[in-house]
Amino acid sequence: MRIFKILRESLKANSVKSSKKGIEQEILNLDYNNAGIAEEKVKNSIRVNRIKDRIKLFGLKDEIFHDYIIAVYTLSLSISWCDKEFHHSEEKEINSFIEEISSSRLPKEIKAKIKEISEFFDNLEDKSQLNLLNIAIEEIRKYTKKHKITVSDLNDFDDIIIMIINSDGHLRHSEKSFFSMWFKKKEEIYKEIS
Repeated sequence: MRIFKILRESLKANSVKSSKKGIEQEILNLDYNNAGIAEEKVKNSIRVNRIKDRIKLFGLKDEIFHDYIIAVYTLSLSISWCDKEFHHSEEKEINSFIEEISSSRLPKEIKAKIKEISEFFDNLEDKSQLNLLNIAIEEIRKYTKKHKITVSDLNDFDDIIIMIINSDGHLRHSEKSFFSMWFKKKEEIYKEIS
């Protein structure tokens, strides 16, 4: 029964306002007891499948897909570093997600860009939440300006943030704060693409 409830909740209409309110509430209600961790894994699986379905439209060799991967990776590292530590579980979740959505067939130049981004974050001195978010927003803006991106496509990034937050089974104040700042910045991007 619980899985049906999760599926039903995940398939709700994703208009901008209801999606925003629902996802913000989802973050506030994350449950990390044993049942909660299992439930979050199921939800993450649903999120990944929903994103993969949309990605099928890109095609693995399309420039839009490659730009999407770069934006996703940058956002993932930003949320991972927002608590000043890069946890192994977060790294595993990011790499697993990238591998799953790309079917491990990324061109050499995209793999090189991912490595470059990773090294950039490792060496970044200012790991304040605002700076981390601004780095991610810059990459997402490049992606949205270059390609015709819909509000629904932009909402994929909410799911990515939640997946990374869920990866270690702990919801930190810094992660909640990052997520709140993300929503404010995302509103600006909504206006740009609308």
